[in-house]
Order: sequence, then C-alpha cells, then structure tokens
Amino acid sequence: NGTRAPDAYSSYDGPFWSNGDRPLHIFTFNEPLCAGTVLGGASGIRTWLPSIDLLDSRCTYNITIQAGNGLVPVCSGNLVNKRSVKNGKTVINTFEFKIADPIPPHAVGLAIGEFVVVADKFYPSRVTYFAPNWGVDETTACIQNCTKYVAKAIHFFEEIFDCQIPMGCHNVVFVNDPPTSRPLVGSHSASMTVLSRDCLLPKSVRSSKLINFVDLAAELAMGVVWNWFGVLANVKHWQDSWLSIGLANYMVDLFIKDEFGEDLYRVRLNEKMERVRDAAKRRSLRSLIAKNNEEIFELGPRHSSSPFASRASMTIHAVVVRLNLAGHISFLSLLRQWLKDTTANRRESHLDLYGTFKADPEVRQRIALPPSSETGAGGAEASGSKPLAAGKLQPDVCDSSIPFIRKLAFLSGCQRVLDDAFIRHWLQKNSIPMFTADFAFYDRANQVELAITQ
Repeated sequence: NGTRAPDAYSSYDGPFWSNGDRPLHIFTFNEPLCAGTVLGGASGIRTWLPSIDLLDSRCTYNITIQAGNGLVPVCSGNLVNKRSVKNGKTVINTFEFKIADPIPPHAVGLAIGEFVVVADKFYPSRVTYFAPNWGVDETTACIQNCTKYVAKAIHFFEEIFDCQIPMGCHNVVFVNDPPTSRPLVGSHSASMTVLSRDCLLPKSVRSSKLINFVDLAAELAMGVVWNWFGVLANVKHWQDSWLSIGLANYMVDLFIKDEFGEDLYRVRLNEKMERVRDAAKRRSLRSLIAKNNEEIFELGPRHSSSPFASRASMTIHAVVVRLNLAGHISFLSLLRQWLKDTTANRRESHLDLYGTFKADPEVRQRIALPPSSETGAGGAEASGSKPLAAGKLQPDVCDSSIPFIRKLAFLSGCQRVLDDAFIRHWLQKNSIPMFTADFAFYDRANQVELAITQ
C-alpha cells in the first residue's frame, strides 16, 4: 500500500493505489533511470521480483498476472495469452506477458485497473491506451482527442532512426493520483508510459491544470523515444545516466520542432535554460555526473521538466552544434547507425559509438580514417584535427560520460571543438557559465561597440 511524502517528489514508495470512490487501480511510477531505492526507484517493479539491479544486467521476462473480473493488467512487453477460470461466483483472469528482448530491471513497468482499452487510430496493432472508466464513450473520445501525438512521434522517430520501435509496441496508461505535483510528469518504462488522467481533460480544463498542448506532446513523445535510449541501449553506470536522459530529451526537442515549428522549439529551449539558470542562482544546480554513489542522492528529480533533465538536454544540444559545425559527419547519422547496429545486436547494452563505427568502411571514409587505423591517434592525424593523448581512445566499452564524448569527437573529427574544458565544466561543475552583453551605437561613425563578459 503506497504512501507519498507531501514535501518531496522523490520520497515515496510504491505501488500506488487510487483513493476514494474513483476506479481502483495500482501502478508502478518512477523517474527515468532511478538507481534502486534512490530518487523514487523503490516504486519500480524491480522491488517486487528478484533481480540484479544493474543498468547493464539484462534478461528476458515471462510475467503472469492474475486479476479479478473487470480488472485489466498492463505490463511491459507483449500480451501472449489470456485465460479465465471460474470458481463459483468468482472469475479469475490470467494474463501472460512476454518480454522477448533482454532489458534491465528498471525498465519493467506494470499497471492494473478498471481501464477502458482503446486502440490507436493509426497504429491499432502497436499502440494501445488505457484510462479510468468514466463511461466508455466519454473515455474513448477523451483518449482520441489527446493522444494523436503518440502515432506522430512513433512515425517521426522510426523515420529518423531507420528502425522500428524496440519491442514493437507501446502502451499509454492514464491513472488517478500519480505521486507528483505536476500533471505532465510521467513514468516511462519499456513499451509503457504512465501519465495523469488530467492529460485527458478537454483543452479548456487542461489550461487551468497547467497543461499545454506542446508539453503534452513532448511528454508523450518522451515515452516513445525512451524505448530507444532508456531500454534498448543505455549507460553502464548510474553516475552517467544523464546521457540517456539528455539524448532522449534532445530527440523530443527535434520532434517538437518538426511538429510545431521553429518558434515553439526555441521557446522550449529558452524555458529549459531558464530552469537551469534559476537553479544556478538558487545554488541548487548539481553536476550532471555524480563522482561517487553518495552524490546520486543529491542530483535531484530527473523528470523531463527538472533542472537536471533540462541541463542534460542542453548539453547534448551544445555537443551536437559543435559536431555539426565540424562538417565531417552529422550527429544524427552517427546516432542512426548506432541504434540500427544495437537493434541487430542486443548484446550491446551501453553507449559504445566507437565500437560500433570503428570497422565501418563508409564511416571511415567520411571522417578520413585510414583502413588500418585502430587507434584514436591515427584517425585524428588523418582527419587533420589535434590528436588526443595516448590511451584516451582505446576501443573498449564506453562506460562513462567523458570517454563517450571524446569518442564521439574522434568519430566526427572535431577534437579541437569538443575540448576537455568544455566537457568537464558542463558535466562535472555545479555552476554554469553566465554571460552579460552590452552595446553602444555611434551615429556619426555608423558603428556598434559590443561587449560580452563571462
């Protein structure tokens, strides 16, 4: 029986039950990549079953759920069998779910309730919605009005990544009373997103609940893209989990730009920077990389509207700008090939761009790598960029943030742009660079003097 501390988003235990006269349901709810019982991770399904609670410990699952008549279970993976057994006046339904792709335990989600089940209009066999029963017709209409961005997000990401969404399906569950003060803070698991039922309200009511259509589309898209970066492939250590969160939020930003245009995209980026600046002014901003396990407790909430997630996303934006300016190979091209290779070889469970691309002749040609080059120094010399120190680009598993970005810089041939000063400050410092600008215009000389101070 779950409880929630009213003064802290992360201080709650799962599972969660609805209250009062509302339809009964139970569900898992935790922030992305929460480390065990850290940061609300105790509400995950991994606390219900034996598991090795490591990011790179993956296995398949066969999950059997027995539920009373009228209750509908939702679980990560695919529903492969359903049978009913009548015992007197009681009917017990048994649902069998199969997760055929190996995933880490933090990625498993679950919900059971008196849900109305609605298939997506565009992907009826791949996307399903579950919501509290307000009457079948009314609930179905609310779902259809508010979830159109899920199909658009799936189409957008599958087209960019050139591969199907991992696990082949996606479920969105709307619940009463999720353990958060913000309606648009969701819980994302493998093939499953849990959101507040407030997201289903009509537009006129949603505005009073501080829900706008752009943020709603972004949170639904986050649940979709998390299947790639939080489930299919992720980092090896909890301390580097900002990478998965940052990459997922970066791709959500690109979806917002494609769906709503440049203006709302820039508004969204400005809002993220405002959250980061406000946290820095309050001296509550934390580094993206936790130097030890104890610091994981201090990183703060990791939901998509938190300063941590905003800073992670903006860091990826900054890295991508520098990579694309180098002109050797685009960031999305690297990302697309890496995800396709990871899909083909599910043993690759963490971000290992160097291991993915070092033997690809086409990529070698585009970044001017000699065919026999197996080390970072040779590739750097061939591309005309400043070589990194010896031993920094060994073809090992990329299990920390700085080696990941160094290898990314090596592959794109822009080590000079992605230098250690930039990497270490943005990833390991609690502060951020602040700039002030001033200018003066002189009519007679028709000149402008501009002063920028850091």
